[in-house]
Amino acid sequence: MKRIYLFFSSLRESLLADLLVLAVLTVALFVFMDAYGMYRYITMTYDLTQKAGLHARAVYFCPSVDMDNMETEEQLRAIKSEVEALPGVQEVLIDRWGTAACGDMPVKVTASTESLRRMTPAPDRGKWFEEGINADGSVNVVVAGKQFNDAQIGDEIPVQIGPERKPYTLRVCGVLSIPAVVPSFGGYGSQVLTSTFFKSESGLLIGEDAFDTLFTEDIERISSQFFIDFDQNASQETIDSAQEALTRLGGYQTLEDILRDTRAFNATTFKQVMVRPIFYVVIAFVLLVSISLLYVFKRLKTFSVYYLLGYSKRRILADMAWRAGLIALVAGAVNFAYLHVYSSMVAAGKIEAVVGACYFGAEADGMLLLLVGGMFLLTMLASALVLRGKSAVVFLRESRD
Repeated sequence: MKRIYLFFSSLRESLLADLLVLAVLTVALFVFMDAYGMYRYITMTYDLTQKAGLHARAVYFCPSVDMDNMETEEQLRAIKSEVEALPGVQEVLIDRWGTAACGDMPVKVTASTESLRRMTPAPDRGKWFEEGINADGSVNVVVAGKQFNDAQIGDEIPVQIGPERKPYTLRVCGVLSIPAVVPSFGGYGSQVLTSTFFKSESGLLIGEDAFDTLFTEDIERISSQFFIDFDQNASQETIDSAQEALTRLGGYQTLEDILRDTRAFNATTFKQVMVRPIFYVVIAFVLLVSISLLYVFKRLKTFSVYYLLGYSKRRILADMAWRAGLIALVAGAVNFAYLHVYSSMVAAGKIEAVVGACYFGAEADGMLLLLVGGMFLLTMLASALVLRGKSAVVFLRESRD
């Protein structure tokens, strides 16, 4: 109790300075983590694309069709069938989806194949379905996005599908929280980045077999672009021949080119998004170290008494660690809470990201822990270097100067 009393007594001596450091450190960490979340949102699509395990010469393909033509869907299906028949083609990854009525709200229902699931973040809660349709006729579903952010594992979602509004029951087995990035293959341009074929949206993801049961071809929709993956054992000549055939059906860009352009874009984005927040964190760290060292010099006389009474320098350093540790702990706790309430607060419409759309995965917790822990340890190291080699006589002499 006496040590606690002495700690709070010393805390009152520099309360305003400590509160200033706490405020600066909290804000600096907040700005950094928000910018880090935005940067991870941008780079996540690159990581997801690499995780898909596509052939190095896989291509993102845009068929030559008239998007205003009423027969566009039929044209896309015909081209897809022709592409699947090309030599060396292992799989065509395409976004197949339909619309269901969920209460009074329309909702997108997507067919999720094994390949597409490799390009999708793992559910934040629950897991991917192993079976598309259960024995009782209900359909396993992974829900995604703002509309379903509060869904619980095991919840049942009644939907109606088709002009006859045929009823089905979907059972939640997994939840993808905000930003719920899923492959959509909805964009194309002169420069294609990995973010081009992803979209953050609310929706329902079900197995391909379940999708074929729920949606007939006349109410199903497919994306206007798709990925073409080649057999890993296909020869160079075979792939060249297939890519030459693709040029007669539309335009494409190779995965190799897309990844290269995305790396360059991400490097530029890092400079634009992260440099200033890193500078803020450095300023906050310097301020924390300065206040801690000032505390050391102000308390030299007290430390000399501690030393004469038999305290070791390690014990003195432990007493000093309380102050820096408390500041770092509170600043870290505030930002840790922000990371873990972000999705639910955005879903409720109560907050928006300070910089832009953010993604906070487990690595965000690790980054915050690394920052806070690193600042604390380096502050203690600087304080220990000041105390190093000082005897009781030196303590007393310096406290009188």
